[in-house]
Amino acid sequence: MRAYCDQCRYPVSTCLCNFVRPEPAPADIIIVQHSKEAGHAKNTARLVALGLTNCTIVTEQQLNEQLINGLASRHCAVLYPDEHSQAIESAAFKTLLPEVVIVIDGSWKQAYGMMQRSAWLQSLPRWHFTLAPESDYAIRHTRLPHSLSTLEAVAYCLEAGYQFNSSPLYALQQAMQSFWQGPSEHRR
Repeated sequence: MRAYCDQCRYPVSTCLCNFVRPEPAPADIIIVQHSKEAGHAKNTARLVALGLTNCTIVTEQQLNEQLINGLASRHCAVLYPDEHSQAIESAAFKTLLPEVVIVIDGSWKQAYGMMQRSAWLQSLPRWHFTLAPESDYAIRHTRLPHSLSTLEAVAYCLEAGYQFNSSPLYALQQAMQSFWQGPSEHRR
């Protein structure tokens, strides 16, 4: 049986504790994770939760009435590009500055399904990126242009919208990739 680090919860052989520098983000981050993403070893949502003290990961099933009611008095927004979303780089974002940013963790198809199943997510203001950098996440299958890992999406949102220094988050992703021992066909 594989031994896991008690702190970062990664295998001892790939422990990331030396790279974790947790700090609070200027907005609370809630990552709503598709159930198929939760167990993936190369899931970057776990890295975001290690790097930000005010990040919470919930599964789609945990996005329930109690959680939604707890957020009712807070200004929430969701990162989701569609015909109703606005550019996070715009002046509009800087005037609204959400207190809580919801990030959907899953493939594009999974994210679409999660949005369709949640009237609450559909009711929130939506934001997209127009100037995001290319992904540096090399251990995944997608070859779609402008596809960012969940960590990269959170990091860019915080940089572009809140002028937050996201370099510690990017360093965590780089460290995780450097330790990756999975199949070579998972690398781009």
